[in-house]
Amino acid sequence: MNQKKKSKINYPKNYSKIKAKFRQTWMWYDEERKKALEKASACRGQKICASCQHSYPTKEVEVHHKTRVVSKRKGFEGWGKLVDRMFCKANKLVVLCRKCHKEIGK
Repeated sequence: MNQKKKSKINYPKNYSKIKAKFRQTWMWYDEERKKALEKASACRGQKICASCQHSYPTKEVEVHHKTRVVSKRKGFEGWGKLVDRMFCKANKLVVLCRKCHKEIGK
């Protein structure tokens, strides 16, 4: 058995709590996120999934970052990079239904 040993990524103290607060702020206040949702509008209260092209109620879609907020390979690279990637322009975001978002996140 030749298994590759995964390198341990060091995260700062309280990383999860702080990242969760950034994400909460992004979800409620970021104008670029709102622009991405507006762009995906089909009709009142409905959004189009960019992957499967089906229409869903707004509550059933999620905004996905095209570039990972935290790299799987490098891990945490500093608060500055995390904030820059999370609070990005609308063209780096895509609206997906929950099923498609789950598939892309694998």
